[in-house]
Amino acid sequence: MEQVSREITYDAYCKQVCSVLKKATQKEKIALSEELLDHMESHAEALIELGWDPEEARTYAIQAMGDAETVGRQYDEKLSSFWLWCGRLLCVALFCYVAYLLSGPVQKKYQAVQDNYQARTDPQWGINGMVFPDRDPWISEPVDIAIPLGEQWLRIYRVEIYELPEREDYNIAVFTVTYADDPLQNTSVIQPRLEREGSFAYNGSKGAIYQALIGIVEEGQSFIGLRIPQIGEDTLIQIPIPWEVTP
Repeated sequence: MEQVSREITYDAYCKQVCSVLKKATQKEKIALSEELLDHMESHAEALIELGWDPEEARTYAIQAMGDAETVGRQYDEKLSSFWLWCGRLLCVALFCYVAYLLSGPVQKKYQAVQDNYQARTDPQWGINGMVFPDRDPWISEPVDIAIPLGEQWLRIYRVEIYELPEREDYNIAVFTVTYADDPLQNTSVIQPRLEREGSFAYNGSKGAIYQALIGIVEEGQSFIGLRIPQIGEDTLIQIPIPWEVTP
């Protein structure tokens, strides 16, 4: 993405786009400017709601649009004489243009940032029967163990215990989420493993990767070990096992 000066404003960006239009009427230039302005403002407002600094959010919203002259030339190419003869179906052209912007990298990056923010503040995937659809957990307790892994974090956010019929041991499900320290960076897959692990469930995006690690524990066992390849096979992260529900 090309860098945009912090001093550039939405209005200046729209003027740069329109300055390269050769086939558009003044009315069409105004309509295009309004459409671009609405899109940049909406994008910046969404980032501000995620906790971005307002100035940084506005700068990034402009940067995400791309080079102004390139955007102008691409739009100008769409204004062939055919559109002039047909009365410049501007509404259709603008709809297609905005749909292209929303379905491209800008939308994907925004979704990744949103997933990253969700993982930091309120991770929820895997809870409410997604691990064992036919069984409710005997105990389900939130935990908060954050493990730094270079430019990423592995966060353990919930532990659930399930009774096993006619057995003295129990299933345990440990829910983890991995996300990048920088919300604009993609998340890499981490493969943690439990002692006596039976299976795992997985779900994720470029913004956050969730895993539910399923293992076996004995009644009264205080901890279960978690191995993380990035730390070393000989290192165990001790996860406390909740045998009582927190009031």
